[in-house]
Amino acid sequence: SHIYAMIWRIIAAVLSGVAGALGIGGGGILIIYLTLCENLPQLTAQGVNLLFFLPCGIIAAIIHTLKKRIDWKTACWLILGGVPGAIGGFLLGNFIGSDWLGKIFAILLIFLGLKSIFTKTKKQD
Repeated sequence: SHIYAMIWRIIAAVLSGVAGALGIGGGGILIIYLTLCENLPQLTAQGVNLLFFLPCGIIAAIIHTLKKRIDWKTACWLILGGVPGAIGGFLLGNFIGSDWLGKIFAILLIFLGLKSIFTKTKKQD
């Protein structure tokens, strides 16, 4: 039983990493795994996801800065809005509770999945 749990954890980590590296939402996979397989409350799973995102985001920012792909003037404005937004979202999540938060997350995933299916993308050269 312990070996199977470890195998599932490895699979979830690899899928989350691959999806994140491809830019298609590794955090979504991680949150789903943590709530369904590890029985973590939704708010805790989202917190773990954010915690794992921090080093990845820092590394990505360094790499993209070195390649001159970041407009830091715009990024600073986004950070100024994003930090209070994240804190507000955390407080709101505590107020709403894990049950409703999980339902909202599920609806958001379904909406985004349907949108990606039915939205045409521009072809890149």
